[in-house]
Amino acid sequence: MTNAHPKVLSLAVAIAISSSIIGTRALADRKLQTKSVKILANEQAEYIHSEVMVRPTPGPDGQPIPKCFTTTYPYQVQNKVDLALPTVSFTEVLSMIDGSVATVDLFETDENNIAQKYTKVLKMGDEGIFRFTHSLDEKELFIEVRAGMTDQDSVKAVQAQYPGLFGMEPLTKIVTPHQLADLLIVANDMAGNLGTSDHYVALATIEVEKVAVNGRTFMRLIASGDQPPELHSLGQSLFVNDEALLAAATSAYFQVHVFGKDIQQQALNDLMAHSKPVGYVVHVGDGAQVSPVPAGYPKLEVAEASGEVIVFRGQKLNPHDTAFVEKLHSLWQEAEGNNLAPALAAKINRFKVTSYQHVIRSRQMAVLEELAARHGAEVTESQPPTLTNEDKRSASALAFYEYFQQALASDSQDRAITESRF
Repeated sequence: MTNAHPKVLSLAVAIAISSSIIGTRALADRKLQTKSVKILANEQAEYIHSEVMVRPTPGPDGQPIPKCFTTTYPYQVQNKVDLALPTVSFTEVLSMIDGSVATVDLFETDENNIAQKYTKVLKMGDEGIFRFTHSLDEKELFIEVRAGMTDQDSVKAVQAQYPGLFGMEPLTKIVTPHQLADLLIVANDMAGNLGTSDHYVALATIEVEKVAVNGRTFMRLIASGDQPPELHSLGQSLFVNDEALLAAATSAYFQVHVFGKDIQQQALNDLMAHSKPVGYVVHVGDGAQVSPVPAGYPKLEVAEASGEVIVFRGQKLNPHDTAFVEKLHSLWQEAEGNNLAPALAAKINRFKVTSYQHVIRSRQMAVLEELAARHGAEVTESQPPTLTNEDKRSASALAFYEYFQQALASDSQDRAITESRF
């Protein structure tokens, strides 16, 4: 977040986009450096620094496919040890696999370059694994999986790779990023044996909201141009939230193919309700007019350009942990006002407490920002706001987050798993 927000409530993600071009390639490459900074109290510590390469995707004739870009995640040996950590994110996993992991994005816009649709493919080497299709003016997001990954040999290999550690959260039915790592490792081992490259089968159809595009284009179309992008243009763009997409696809794959159970449709719908598939870029600072962001959507703030580097800041939340916090919130709401409702008890992994606390702080800040946006300048000491039903729901949410925060702080720290009651 920017300096306008309390540091205690934020975790900043800075994406430095270098516009240096590597001229030895037939197509221009652009380097993206991502720095994630976790801020607790008055201490600040950088805990991840990754680097990816973005370039136009070449077609069969070697020429760039219009509005199509490939992002590669080079293997970073020094980060492989982090793969065992319970706080690793879905996108961080992509740089921890010994192989060439990439995503290919194909964007569709209208004649005015306004965003309409994106198709994203997650690849392990030359093998496509998941394919996502999302028309922004529709209420469905489609996920497909490579047909070869559903064959008996592939499924058995994933089952053998899966150790059961940091697995699917029983309360939310959402897997952790470690399961994505298991799947990618198997896909890498089975390269060349997954059948026809363009053969995908349906995996999940998830309910999503229509995206309020408001004249915006896709951020990647601006950031990946030949010239350094303008801050104002970036501040009028959309980005695809890979964290949410990867969490949904991996959870659906494991539930259906690895665990052999029915798809958890409501769990996937809830996941996308709290971790939206698309977010907004806003330009802040230097008197910039910040465009409003719809409530509940992720955002990246762009405020500085040092030489040829553009820096975004925002909040990086693990959808697995967000789903857990918001599931407890949902159960809290159902029991609120019902004196006969049993006490809510949840098992807490001690190693996840810090991540849960970050989700709570981020949710608190989002609720407060939404409250401020609804009332704006009308709130003064002499004229307090008139609380609406929406405001009362916000107050209830803040009460839950604070209660959960206190419960996490008071839990025993000498056991790996503790039980919290509400």
